[in-house]
Amino acid sequence: MHDLKREAKVSRPHVKIYNVINHVNAGGIDDMISFALRARADHVEFTPVDIVKGKSDALALTAQDRELIKTQLDGLTRRDDYLELDPAQTPRGPENTGEGKEFARFVKYDTLSFDFKYELDDISRFDVLCERKEWRLDVTEDNTEENALLFQYPKEECTNCPLLPKCSIDKERFLVKVEFLSVLGFGTFYRRITSETAQSGGYDAAMVRHLPCTIGWTYARIGTHGRVIPCCKATKKPMGDLRHADLLDIWASPQYTEFRKNGMTLKRMNPTSPPSPARRPATTSA
Repeated sequence: MHDLKREAKVSRPHVKIYNVINHVNAGGIDDMISFALRARADHVEFTPVDIVKGKSDALALTAQDRELIKTQLDGLTRRDDYLELDPAQTPRGPENTGEGKEFARFVKYDTLSFDFKYELDDISRFDVLCERKEWRLDVTEDNTEENALLFQYPKEECTNCPLLPKCSIDKERFLVKVEFLSVLGFGTFYRRITSETAQSGGYDAAMVRHLPCTIGWTYARIGTHGRVIPCCKATKKPMGDLRHADLLDIWASPQYTEFRKNGMTLKRMNPTSPPSPARRPATTSA
């Protein structure tokens, strides 16, 4: 996919590898990042497993598993391919491993052009140097489309350079791209793994009880049986059935409207409020 996008000179579709972390693979965070880099994925994301009581208890994360995961996350900055985050955009440091640090990133070294020298160890002096001349470049950080640092060369210098025909620089934009893998939701995953309620599987319990739920406006899941549920935890609260009603009618139904209202007004532990990670039904989702 990466090579096809490069040939077509497009940045989408993005490829994300989604890893559900459980008792079996809890020690493999570092290997998962290395695999995503080899696959040249754009993003990788981690989430702790949700257990179905009586069916998948063996996958539950133990206290030892969660400590192992925390140790691995804390050690990611020591990888050779770790790319430092911009402190002007993202808080860093031991006190900022939570929601304020929403992603980490790692350089895709196997995609770098061979005819440039890269200085990526210190964010205060990131640079890419060509064979003919060394200079400080304007660098743009693109975390949404190209997932890369874009090092801009002066067009006039490049067009007059005798090495241009063989140079691997982008000859339309006159820039060198340093692609990176983004770990999405890094801070959220770190918080969930280290939360006081993680032992019981209620990773977000302390937070979710105080927040309104807006899932009713943004999401619906249709099971193979045709039933429409308003969130992945709501297997016992179907909003309708496609065998008997149109999806748009179900979406605009009084029952769905009531669900949205409850999500905004009821406390999370209320038995009629929308399900949440703090109060999961013990059934599989469709």
